[in-house]
Amino acid sequence: MAPHFLVALALALPISATLHPRQRSPTAASSCTVTAYADIPRATSSCTSIVLSALTIPPWKQIDLRKLKDGTSVTFVGKTVFQQQRAAVGGGRDDGDDRKVKSVAVDEEEPMIRLGGKDISLIGAPGSLLYGSGEELWDGIGSNPGHTVKKPKDFMKLNKIKGNSVVRGLHVQNWPVRLFSLFDVNGLVMEDLNLNNADGDKRVQWTNTEKGTTGSGTAAHNTDAFGLAKAYNITIRNSRIHNQDDCIAITSGGNILAENITCIGGHGLSIGSIGGKGKGGSDEVERNTVKGVIFRNSQVLDSQNGVRIKSNAGEKGHVENVTFENIFIGNATSIGVAIHQDYSNAKAKSGTTSNLVMFKDIVLTNVTGTASPKAQNYYVKCGDGSCVNFKWTDVRITGGQKDSCSATDANVEIAGNFLCGAGEGPATGSGSYDPAAKKPAATNSRLDRPAKLQPSKLAKPESSKSAKITSTKSVKAESSRKVKTQATSTAGITKSLPLEASRPWPTSAEATKGVHLDATAPRVESTRTAEWLWETSKPGML
Repeated sequence: MAPHFLVALALALPISATLHPRQRSPTAASSCTVTAYADIPRATSSCTSIVLSALTIPPWKQIDLRKLKDGTSVTFVGKTVFQQQRAAVGGGRDDGDDRKVKSVAVDEEEPMIRLGGKDISLIGAPGSLLYGSGEELWDGIGSNPGHTVKKPKDFMKLNKIKGNSVVRGLHVQNWPVRLFSLFDVNGLVMEDLNLNNADGDKRVQWTNTEKGTTGSGTAAHNTDAFGLAKAYNITIRNSRIHNQDDCIAITSGGNILAENITCIGGHGLSIGSIGGKGKGGSDEVERNTVKGVIFRNSQVLDSQNGVRIKSNAGEKGHVENVTFENIFIGNATSIGVAIHQDYSNAKAKSGTTSNLVMFKDIVLTNVTGTASPKAQNYYVKCGDGSCVNFKWTDVRITGGQKDSCSATDANVEIAGNFLCGAGEGPATGSGSYDPAAKKPAATNSRLDRPAKLQPSKLAKPESSKSAKITSTKSVKAESSRKVKTQATSTAGITKSLPLEASRPWPTSAEATKGVHLDATAPRVESTRTAEWLWETSKPGML
């Protein structure tokens, strides 16, 4: 057995002992520390507590965690580097930046990490980093048709996850295209995530070989942080995201909570696009239905859109029981609040609606902030009779122009300090935004500067010995990772900046109340109330 692959029975044998899988008791837990990529398969087949320590992943290879035993915990320690090799789409060529693009037979559909299983814990140890080396592949086009450089479309695919599973504490930097793609997942908490793709904001010139067009834009493209489809009983919380596409996009599923989120630079918090998924398949209806989603206590800064629900014109689907509550929008560059049924890939606002997708029970409460001068504060466009029971209270975006609100259904009730079409609303709770500080400017407005809930005391994580990591089998009680509230020098972290309280934080009673929108679905509790901190790593890691 390779010396860098250590296997020990945590309860029965000393750490120094080696053991073949056939000698291990079938009920005994085992711990493994992996320091070489080639040994990952042996760890996942033999151990229930796995440490992946400072690994280097070869180009176009993946960490496959699909066949974990029930209740397994996997912990990343140190810096995990995913090497990238540029591969041409359609043959070798020189892409003009002194790096030769080789013709390599690789599959863009294969992600960099696969995760599946029951009651799984995927943990980032303090100071750890998953470095995707996306800057080696960014070409300004992402995964869109006509891109010139092949890229793995997903950093991590989460599929067939169930029970009470958790992804916690990951720090990810420079992923190539999409980050987390959830499909067919039921029962997952994702929390305390530091997702930093700011390097992708660099402006580049691009050429689309399929369309024969050229242009300029951010180097990173299609870098959605969270994409959810057929996802149920999901909580995403206490996380900060800087990317170039949707911060969170939900296209199907239900019983979903996203709270205490900061989104920077992307396309905001989104439902959709709805319609046209899985055509002709047995799950076509399910793949185009969203029921029961709450976005709350979050901020969307310097993003294309603030909050959005969109459906594809001419396609079928259903969106019901969606709430945006206590959301601050700072400097939306396209639309502050967008609810529309005229979306298409060719044109985000085609102007042509259909009524084949129903938007029902859409609640916006205390959604305030600013749009840039050339942006729209609001864009609401519904089909005939396909927007039902809208309830908007204290919705106020200012600074933009050319509002457009068109809803033909009499059941659309938009009230409470909201006025669309004039470019300005009533004087209550306007909000302002300081782009340099990336936070709301101080005001005395009830809507803009509420009292902040003090962080609750959380359980201190159990100490991890060299050959044993405790598995986390339940996410119903408390987070096992203690929140940092001051500067720390732990393993590569030099400082922590507290998330500003731009919106009202929930009361203790509200924060400990479980998300339970469907009485027939399994319940996943949401208990954490503490603020999340943006962690800045040492030079060379960021």
